[in-house]
Amino acid sequence: MSSLASALRLSNQVVFGTIAVTLYQTKAFNLFALHPILMTMAYYYVCEAVISLATSKQVLSRVQSHQKQQMFAAFLTMVGFTIIYLIKDWANKLHFQTYHGLLGSIVATTLIIATIFSTFMFQRYSLSAKLFWFLHGLNGSISVIALWTTLWLHYGAPNGWFDHNSRIFRQAIPLGGKAALVVSLGSLLGLLAQIYTARGNTVKKSK
Repeated sequence: MSSLASALRLSNQVVFGTIAVTLYQTKAFNLFALHPILMTMAYYYVCEAVISLATSKQVLSRVQSHQKQQMFAAFLTMVGFTIIYLIKDWANKLHFQTYHGLLGSIVATTLIIATIFSTFMFQRYSLSAKLFWFLHGLNGSISVIALWTTLWLHYGAPNGWFDHNSRIFRQAIPLGGKAALVVSLGSLLGLLAQIYTARGNTVKKSK
């Protein structure tokens, strides 16, 4: 496994760990707690889908692993999105009033679209298949970056959720979570660049 893939996986595990510790501190064992847990898991599995494309050598296993991770991430996203939507409905609160909420709706939409696109990508030599490859890659990149941004707005922003809810190790846990998110983004962008470069070289050789 490449150093970028290892850094991405490890940083995401740190992010999830800091979130779990923070939830434990706040004793927030309720329906709302499922929302950040599920959405963070969705980000983890979207990143795993990217890792599978960048590290697996066999085409079939790479595609199958990528598709499974992506579909699971889409499922987690829809459950997490539905939970927070219902909670706001029950509390008679308006939806999508923050950047976090707006981006969350974009994430849910784009991940569903990415899953749909993936079903049309096995006709490898047709023009439509090449178009779907491009659209799927573009849509998937937007999805994962938007998902990272929603996490940062909720956890990493100054005076955000981490800062308000960390009771023990008040500085260490927020700083650790934020640092892990930054490392995660850098590793993710590096892997995406590798994938697009490799894809471009493959297209050139096929011409």
